[in-house]
Order: sequence, then structure tokens, then C-alpha cells
Amino acid sequence: MTFKEQLVEDAKDVFLNEDGGFVEDVVYTPYGGSPVTIKAVVTRTTLQTNQQGSNAIVGRDAEIEVLNDADDGITSVDKGRDVVSMSVRRGESSVSWSVVEVISKDEAMFHLKVRR
Repeated sequence: MTFKEQLVEDAKDVFLNEDGGFVEDVVYTPYGGSPVTIKAVVTRTTLQTNQQGSNAIVGRDAEIEVLNDADDGITSVDKGRDVVSMSVRRGESSVSWSVVEVISKDEAMFHLKVRR
């Protein structure tokens, strides 16, 4: 097994291990493609307000970490067009989020910012 292959296996078996309690299923839909259910570590962040200082809510951001793998994750990202379905709060019904940024990518994982 190569080092790159080992990175993917470690990400799958350790980082995205469901026994740790941090992983949840999300549905990733690439632009023009079919939805696929994958494992993700989801970090939900605070509400985003407008720049004018009022309390108007303009969106909510979250970050997800998913496997860079053709079988159990994704292999490319189309920012602004790919969609992730997941809940705003864990355990609630899923809603659609847009992928707005690739924070980082390596041989094993994508770290993405999504916005509601």
C-alpha cells in the first residue's frame, strides 16, 4: 500500500469512524450529478449578520470534512454549485447548503465551507 492510499484508509478508519460520535451522514450532490450519502465531520458555526450593524441574519455557515475518495466520498468540488443536505442542528431535518469554499484539500480529505 502506498503512503497516499494509507492516508485515505486512515481518514476512513480513524477520522471518519462513527464510534467517536463526531461523524454524521450528509447527502452530497455535485452540480449536474446524482446525490450520494457520505460520512462527514460537521462543525456548525454561528449565524452571519449583515455588515451594516443591524441584527438581520443573512446566512449560516458550517464546515464539513469529507473523504477524498471516489467510493466513499467526493473527488472534486464545484464551488457555488455543489449542494450538501444536512441539518442545521444535529438530529433535525436536513436542509440544503451550498458549497462556497474549499478550505483545504489533501490526498485523504476535503475541508469545505458550506452556507445556508
